[in-house]
Amino acid sequence: MARSFNCLFLNPEILIPVSFFNDNTEKFTILQQYDHKLKVYLSELTVVLLKNDICSKANVNSNNMKLWKVNVKKREIKDKNVSTEEDIVQKLGGKEMELEELFEEYFKDELNNQNYIVSNIHIIAISATDSLEWSIDLSDTSTVVSNVDAILSDFRELFKRCCCEKLKLPIFKPDKAHPYYNAIRDLQIPSNPKYKQRPLLLMNDLPTINGNDGLTDTTVLEDLSQIKEIMI
Repeated sequence: MARSFNCLFLNPEILIPVSFFNDNTEKFTILQQYDHKLKVYLSELTVVLLKNDICSKANVNSNNMKLWKVNVKKREIKDKNVSTEEDIVQKLGGKEMELEELFEEYFKDELNNQNYIVSNIHIIAISATDSLEWSIDLSDTSTVVSNVDAILSDFRELFKRCCCEKLKLPIFKPDKAHPYYNAIRDLQIPSNPKYKQRPLLLMNDLPTINGNDGLTDTTVLEDLSQIKEIMI
């Protein structure tokens, strides 16, 4: 074996070796492609090929996975509590490996026996979803409050009207003679434990037997459609 690099998945923590071998031509590695193995020379190995291979071996989804070039001890990663892309850059001096680039572009020194320590972690794999793109803790409190107020300002009048008008909603008196009355009365919604009562609100939009109106005053309900949506 000519050279081996250690790739560490952060979440979940999995260590995958990336091994290279020599033949009469040049260094090569063996990639797992579905149910067969593929010999790929170093000069043709792109980062995306490597990413798909190690994700397959680790049995993790490769869609959002990113690879970062580092050269540190595994203990340093733990001691510095590295868990995000920002941590990799700021605490480890990591460099993101672009998918279209060749692997050897990032490891020229190591492949030439320079700055290579066999027991180090050379690659970190982390899902983009594990990294926080933004945190409320990074913003001033007054800025956050101001931004929220600006967003809610357009809805203030609607909220006020809702508070006033919801007391004017008609008393619900369903028509027990309606053929769907029993079916709706017995209907349960077990997926939401908050709604253990029968969902009589569904009867609002059913026509009566003569088909003139709903079971309640549909004109009023139409006037309060926006409020009804908020209440639901």
